[in-house]
Amino acid sequence: MLGVSILFPHFFGATVILYSGLIIHGVVSKRLYFKVDPIGWILIAFYFTYLTGTLKTEHWDIASKTLEYKLSFFLFPLLFAFKPKQGGFHLPIISSGLVLSVLLATFYGLFNAFMCYFGGGGKTCFLTVIVSPIHHPTYFVVYWITALIAVWFGKFNNWKNYKLSWILPFTLLGIAIHALSLSLAGILFLMLTIFITVIYSVTRKFGRIAGIISLFTLPFIGFLIITRTPQIEGEWNGAKWYAEQYAKDPEGFVRNAKYPMSGSEERLILWTVSAQEFSKNLMGVGTGNTEETIANALIDHGQTEQAEKNLNPHNQFLQTGLEVGMIGLTVLIVILGFGIYQGIRNGNPLLLVVSSALAFNCLFESMLQRQSGVVFFALMMCTLGSSALMQYKKEKSLN
Repeated sequence: MLGVSILFPHFFGATVILYSGLIIHGVVSKRLYFKVDPIGWILIAFYFTYLTGTLKTEHWDIASKTLEYKLSFFLFPLLFAFKPKQGGFHLPIISSGLVLSVLLATFYGLFNAFMCYFGGGGKTCFLTVIVSPIHHPTYFVVYWITALIAVWFGKFNNWKNYKLSWILPFTLLGIAIHALSLSLAGILFLMLTIFITVIYSVTRKFGRIAGIISLFTLPFIGFLIITRTPQIEGEWNGAKWYAEQYAKDPEGFVRNAKYPMSGSEERLILWTVSAQEFSKNLMGVGTGNTEETIANALIDHGQTEQAEKNLNPHNQFLQTGLEVGMIGLTVLIVILGFGIYQGIRNGNPLLLVVSSALAFNCLFESMLQRQSGVVFFALMMCTLGSSALMQYKKEKSLN
């Protein structure tokens, strides 16, 4: 299911049907028991906030599609509540499926990029959506960072076939894909993940003083990487400049911005009007009404060209809060907080990085408005947060 969601997302529904058939067989043969995990209940509650939000909708066509897109939050907790009486979900198998899937998707993206380049497209063929044609780059780098954590966790736990001979080039490829994606949020999260991992490892191995030194040294190295890498530097300087201009006069920035706009400029405007509308509608404007609400607010601010694009807030917290109110926003925060807590408490770095990556990227994108986000995060949280998840210790390996 994970592999198909990454490589062939349009066929994912077929895997759900097959898995449902497997569950029916398990129930009939009395090999399964039913137990919804805590994270599953929270995901179901999240879905019901959107279902309740349809009571206020003025666009049932949009609302019904929203419920369909987010159905994974309701369906997956129930599907994965059927657990085997013997055995469970094996973390090494999940990790291996993820690693193989992102690798094949990357090869397809690079093939696509080379075809573009030799067709006269130039160096831009190796950037953003061309090198990531299946999923938006923001989602694809989340898959990659999760896969990177998975391979190193497997290496440190001595999983079978998890060797440095392929993990090192795999890691370098993952870092390269982050750079080529030009997703500033993805690059920042990758650097943050590396910094925390290195600081933690240095502190454990060499002591607190070495950890403190690395704490001050690594951010400086990260700053040099951002400001000395041409493609990343342009994204960083643009975002910084717009932030400085916005801080001087937020309202004037929104009204005086000229179309067309850069991604950073567009986000600042959308965040501003979305936050203003949310403050007026703390119980939400209703499922399916968000885009119209934002469009009307943009028109009031003199941004008619932007209003015609029917954009979302590009921030999942604002998206959820504006659409289904404080209750929905609270449930979303609980999902993220519980996932991070459970990942730390159970020593499960995959659940930790999935939850953390979602929380971080929700600041810059409406991550749960596309199937690329909904399916992946719901699938990973339900399996990685399952009480039936089996983690192999250092002395064991995957047969």
